Amino acid sequence: MHLRIDDQEIDVPPGTTIKEAAKLAGIKIPGLCDHPDLERYGGCRLCLVEVEGIRGYPSSCTMPVSEGMKVRTNTPALKSLRLNILELLLSQHPCICLICERSGRCDEVREGMRKVPQTMGCRYCPKDGRCELQEIVMQIGLKKVELCRIGTEKEIIRSPFFDRDPNLCILCGRCVRACADRGLAVISFNFRGFDTVIGTAFEKPLEDVGCRFCGACVDVCPTGALVERANKWSGVAERVVETICPYCSS
Repeated sequence: MHLRIDDQEIDVPPGTTIKEAAKLAGIKIPGLCDHPDLERYGGCRLCLVEVEGIRGYPSSCTMPVSEGMKVRTNTPALKSLRLNILELLLSQHPCICLICERSGRCDEVREGMRKVPQTMGCRYCPKDGRCELQEIVMQIGLKKVELCRIGTEKEIIRSPFFDRDPNLCILCGRCVRACADRGLAVISFNFRGFDTVIGTAFEKPLEDVGCRFCGACVDVCPTGALVERANKWSGVAERVVETICPYCSS
């Protein structure tokens, strides 16, 4: 398949999505719900693009390429849409550090800040420095949020091996799909509207609904909503190795 993305001509195999094709061309399209190991979803709407001859703004992570397609990924209209979508998302997420003009200059007090009872912002989060939401804010260039959420309202749910913080969840659905892919599906979207949360049936503990604690949901979570208890405050990993999970190897 031959197509044009912005000013670049590229050839890709049939079935490739626009976002995958853009990555091959060295063009990074923002997105939070997409993951290379999961089924395509198109929920966050940050990866919107313009395609010549198509009305509206399709999600690049779900739309396959076609012969002769002409795609634009960074027009003024797309920039405005992404800023608005991201601002709405952050209105339900502790975001004071993301838009703070002094962000990154709190190193001297970071350790004390991170272990306070409430997650007020990035410096208080166990995934500070390795959070995909932080990267997206920088990539899109968001500078302010009109309705920035500061405090937290929901309690952290503690399980034997990892913690769930619903205040940091952006409802991307990655964990739900990862769990379903493993044939378990013990977590799903519960309730509707502003009350929507990721949870188990009847909000029962994970150990009571068949969770095997394989850690797949933790691996794909883009924020600090799901973190392993054993290395919750260990910071950014110095290196990554491929191995067999302890559960599978046993």
